[in-house]
This record gives sequence, C-alpha cells and structure tokens, in this order.
Amino acid sequence: MSNSDAKRPEPSPNSLTEHDPPVDGDRSTKKVRLKPTNGQNLEAMDVAMEDTRVIPRFRQLNGGPSQGLASGSTSNQGCIGQLGAGKPQFRRIIKEMASQYRPNLMIIIEPRISRRKALKVIRQLGYPNLHRVDARGFAGGIWLLWDADQITVSILYNHPQFIHARIEKDNCSTLLTHVYGFPQPRWRQYLWQNLQALASSINEPWLLSGDFNAILSGQERLTRRRENGRADKAFVDCVNNTALIDLDFAGPHYTWKSGARQARLDRMLCNKLWRLKYPEAAIFHLPRL
Repeated sequence: MSNSDAKRPEPSPNSLTEHDPPVDGDRSTKKVRLKPTNGQNLEAMDVAMEDTRVIPRFRQLNGGPSQGLASGSTSNQGCIGQLGAGKPQFRRIIKEMASQYRPNLMIIIEPRISRRKALKVIRQLGYPNLHRVDARGFAGGIWLLWDADQITVSILYNHPQFIHARIEKDNCSTLLTHVYGFPQPRWRQYLWQNLQALASSINEPWLLSGDFNAILSGQERLTRRRENGRADKAFVDCVNNTALIDLDFAGPHYTWKSGARQARLDRMLCNKLWRLKYPEAAIFHLPRL
C-alpha cells in the first residue's frame, strides 16, 4: 500500500485517490504489530487493504464531524449514526457542514455502508483523498478524507478500531489516531492494549479523537433512571497509563443519545507535547440535528 502524498495530476471530477479495502477480487491483508511496554508483541486484528485509485478530497463525523487539528474541532453526534451514510440527508448535511466550516480533514465513523456503496457516496462529498477501515455490516467503519492541496496525510497503522496517521501542514507535523471503539467491552480490550503499545513509541505531538464507546467518569453517562453511570475502568487505566489529557469542550455535554440514555462517548485526547504546541486549540460540540 502506498502512503505517498506526492503531487499528482489534477484529478477528474469522478476520480478519487484512495488507500482502501478492495472492491473486487483478491484481498491483500496486512498485519500490524505493536510493541507494548512489557516487551511482548501484540498483533492487531487483520485489516484488508489495497491500493485503489478511485476519487481524490475530506473532515470527522460519527454521527458527527470534527474539524481541525490545531485550530479547533466540531462535533455533531447522532445525525449520521442514526441516518447512515447511504441516506440522502447524510450528503446534504455533510455538504452544508463542509461549506460552513471548510475543514481540510474530515473523519466519518459508523457509516453503515461499505465497499461499492461507500465509494459511491464518497465520490459526492467533494474531498480528493481517502483512507478507510470498512464497516462490518452496520458495525464500525472509519473514513478519513482530506484535501492533499492543503495538508499531507501519511497512514502509519491500520486497525479495525483506529487509523493512525501523520498530518503535515506548513512544516508542522502531528500524529493523529482516530478511534471507533467497538461496543463490546471484550473487543475494546484490544483497543486499550494497542493504544498503550502505540503510546510507548511516541515522543512527538499526538492527538486522539473519535468515538471510544466508553466513559471516564460516571457524570458522562445518564441511565434510563436519570442516574449517573459507571466509568469504564479499562479506559481510565489506558488514559492514565499513557498520560493523555482529556481536552475540554464547549457545547452540549453528551454526544450520544438513545431514548432517555445519554453519554459522552466522543472526545479528543492528546499528549503533553501536543497540548504545549497547540495551546489555543478548541473543541465544539454542535447541537443535535
């Protein structure tokens, strides 16, 4: 798989530059091995990948989008997770947000479509470059889209629950790990282990974002009885062991809602080097649509 973001000829409106699972034919599989602090090798779950040239342009969404690494981030949870990326409303919402916030990078998680259907939708979003971990049915899925004329994105690791990349602009560089934590706690254990293994090898600015499907404190979840939930101890231990900083935000407290239940499942974390490099960075949770 090529990770180069070298300048290419101007793409046609129907072309897309993509590092993506194959649409047809053979599937090439790459195993990523991360080394944790105890010296043992952890093997990430397999992710099928292939160099496919289809479209080139992108920003972050889980049901919601997230903009900007240093200047700010916005999140609008629920609108896409409920609609699915295959719905016409999805494309309308994305285009409106892209027009309003003009992000160089967009991330979409839980698209609820994959492969050919995903590519058909992505062609209409207006971003020239794409890397994705495909959804498995309605579960998971991460789309990383960007404008290579504005930023350089190098994919470093693929995992079913995150994409790890380097983002470069104007001689500045930062690491970005975008996460979609599986709803099942037993599968999230692999996520926490791999993030801790990854952290042990990082000595530069590092930002983590996404839907972790876990909370750091009981105040971040309301149950059906309007009571506070319980913190996810494994997630708390992961954040503490990696010395990550939970970035503050403005806007609605909860990023997910189902009936009377609400929770702050989406967040941004960073290491100390990133916080020192971007002290003015801000995060905004947009109202639900």
